[in-house]
Amino acid sequence: MNCLRCHTQMRKVVKDHVLVDQCPDCGGIWLDAGELAMLEQGAGLEQAEIMQQARRELLKEAERLVSVVGFCPTCEQEKLHPVKKRGVELDVCRHCGGLFLDAGELEQMLEGEQKQGFFASVLVLIRG
Repeated sequence: MNCLRCHTQMRKVVKDHVLVDQCPDCGGIWLDAGELAMLEQGAGLEQAEIMQQARRELLKEAERLVSVVGFCPTCEQEKLHPVKKRGVELDVCRHCGGLFLDAGELEQMLEGEQKQGFFASVLVLIRG
């Protein structure tokens, strides 16, 4: 998958036992549906599960011949919609629930979640 901001090939990285896609150049992060909740709750996966998930995602991405710029890189069903919460603009796919965050925004969201229940408000927007 290519970064939505700078179009660099993103890498699979593990953050708090959750597999995410992160851009090595600009630091942007793509979270599939449910991954933000896992990070917020500290409910990550075991190493073996992470490896299986990485293999599945890499195979799925390899099957994709082209990706449509501006559309969700996971489901390719909808354009991403900007959503501003607590001063942070997220790009949200309302079809599959994926999220794109610029560098540093994930940490800002996780810190803010402890104070304001951010995930619940994002779910409302996604389910819209």
